Amino acid sequence: MNTYLLAAGLLAIVLGALHAVLGETTLVRPILRLEGLPPLFRSRDFMRRTFRMAWHVTTILLWGVGILLILLARDAPEGLAPDDTGRVALEVLAGTFLACALLSGVTTRGRHFGWLFFFAIAALTWLGR
Repeated sequence: MNTYLLAAGLLAIVLGALHAVLGETTLVRPILRLEGLPPLFRSRDFMRRTFRMAWHVTTILLWGVGILLILLARDAPEGLAPDDTGRVALEVLAGTFLACALLSGVTTRGRHFGWLFFFAIAALTWLGR
């Protein structure tokens, strides 16, 4: 079992759950209650449904990547790295999470805690490659 990848996968799943619950209650619902939302394809209802869908797609992606990391952790023999294809995939995932950490950290000036999760997932994925 690759404990780095297991930890990265579990963190991604936790981050997805936090994103779903905290985002829905503190951001999505208050925004969707605003009267001045612009219409999307001439429909404010379509705008609301699209905004909520886009928010939760991120959650589903985090859960999917988390599950993938856990499966890769399980299949990696102790002390052995994945094959070249798996290593490249893990390096891409690590780079993607690092980019997410930098974007969220810089744009929110570190006030949004998501960058910490993204950075930890990136580092663990890199170490587990």
